[in-house]
Amino acid sequence: MQDLFTAIDTLKETVKNNPDNAWAYCCLGVFYTKISKHAEAIEALKKAVYIVPDFSLALRKLSALYHQIERHAEAIKLQNRAEEIDDEIRRKAEKSRAVKINRYELMPEDGRINIINRG
Repeated sequence: MQDLFTAIDTLKETVKNNPDNAWAYCCLGVFYTKISKHAEAIEALKKAVYIVPDFSLALRKLSALYHQIERHAEAIKLQNRAEEIDDEIRRKAEKSRAVKINRYELMPEDGRINIINRG
């Protein structure tokens, strides 16, 4: 855990000396997320996206954090934006959606969703 705090301190120094370093802000956001400093993580990840608007990794990390703290509408917008930017993200998302769809079955008689195991 101490290594994580050391990394955070190093990244804070990095962005202080190089405020346009989107990668450092993204990493800082990820590390803040790991220690549940969500406000700081959001700020750092937003800064990364501000510096590089098509930074798909930062968009995905921010989307995941928003899902984690139940800000789902914002999370979905960011995930969609990341998918528009990055073909690989889009392919993975489509594959993930297909897997999820295959694991659920709509029960027509009452509209319930049933979880099934299709492998």
